[in-house]
Amino acid sequence: MALITFSGLASGIDSSALIEAMLEQERTVRVIPFEKEIDKREETNSAFDELKTLLGELNTATQAFRTLNGGAIAKNVSSSDETVLTASASNAAEAGTYSLNVSQLAKNGTFSFDDRFTSSSDAINSSINDGAAAVDRTVSFTVGQGANSENIDIEITSGTSLTDFVTEFNEQSEFANASVVNTGTASSPSYAIVIQSKYEGQEKGTITLNSVGTEVQTAGAGAFTTNTLDQAQDLQFTLGGVTGTITRSSNTVTDVIEGVSFTASGTGASTLSISTDTGATETLLSEFVEKYNAVVEFIAENDSISEEQTGSEITNVFGPLASTSLDDGLLSALRAALTGAGTSGRTVNILADLGVTTQRDGTLAFDTEKFQSALADDAEGVELILGNLGESLGAVDGTIAQYTRFNGLIDEAVGSNDSRIEDLQKKIQDAESAISEREKALVAQFARLESQISQLQSQQNSLTSLLPAG
Repeated sequence: MALITFSGLASGIDSSALIEAMLEQERTVRVIPFEKEIDKREETNSAFDELKTLLGELNTATQAFRTLNGGAIAKNVSSSDETVLTASASNAAEAGTYSLNVSQLAKNGTFSFDDRFTSSSDAINSSINDGAAAVDRTVSFTVGQGANSENIDIEITSGTSLTDFVTEFNEQSEFANASVVNTGTASSPSYAIVIQSKYEGQEKGTITLNSVGTEVQTAGAGAFTTNTLDQAQDLQFTLGGVTGTITRSSNTVTDVIEGVSFTASGTGASTLSISTDTGATETLLSEFVEKYNAVVEFIAENDSISEEQTGSEITNVFGPLASTSLDDGLLSALRAALTGAGTSGRTVNILADLGVTTQRDGTLAFDTEKFQSALADDAEGVELILGNLGESLGAVDGTIAQYTRFNGLIDEAVGSNDSRIEDLQKKIQDAESAISEREKALVAQFARLESQISQLQSQQNSLTSLLPAG
């Protein structure tokens, strides 16, 4: 409810303006400093959030150097005959050559009954006695082998169509898929039931027809008496220097040569050659330098103190991170990781030998020509130095995680600011309540003043009227 104010009709005083000025002065002292501190702490928290994001990107770039992820040296792989083998290599692959000879490709199993029908809605055998025992009307399959197998049992009646059979099969099976296929022409269709396993190799791809009920085969003209099977088979190949044939269920193999995935697409011989991928390795380090510099530049920009001049008054303007030492501690930790990554007794021993140097503003410079020379001269040393850097910065308990993890140093700083903001908001509420009460009191005082002045003026007028006219 708004307070009643007076415009000073008796006193000539603009009480509303005077009260507002007095309250504003009190608010300047008791409220505005708290509001400014809240704004500053919220800006700092926003800067912390952005810094956390930048550190996350740096961490991603750092992970590529860790031994856990294959090390820093990227590899490429080539195949002497890509019609036989294609391949890819991770950083974990060792440089070298591997001779393989593929004698058999893995494939899915495919099964079909030899019966043909003019329509997919035709009954498979309309002469079946629906009252016959279920076992005599059931077609049974097994897909896969041993622990990786499933059984499918389809019970047929005189009205079961090709579509019905396929629908029931697909509802029961996870390893294979049945379909109705037109083996004829559009004008003279000839439909067949075809079952294909979803997996290559014998383990999950083998299709076995266990039994066809006697009623299905003998009633009327009979059905499902013959079939065609193109059975699933495993990939088979030999590896130079290894005795015996190696088999796998899939044509894509990831567990024979460490760090190498290859896919067989034909039979024959092919040699896989693994070597250092200089360009990709350079890109990994370049991305690290870029993300590192983004962190350093962000801190410098938000840690600055500048001056603003209004007339003769000069005010210091502090960046969002200028009031915290957390960013300084972070920079020190990052620099320590760079320094600590070095080794000794090799051709390359420190990051500077790899072409990575620290500039005056704290950012990194990257000399790609020097890096290429270091990689050519001592690839193992390069990998060792970058691996040390990766572990120091990117490990679960590494430098970056200490700042970015849940309840890490950044979260603690944000939480401290949030607690202070909450406290300041309470203080503002208390101050505003007190100012509101002060306003009520001032309005009442000025109302009484106006009333008294009005009474005095009325008395004056009465006395003046009693005096003889001059």
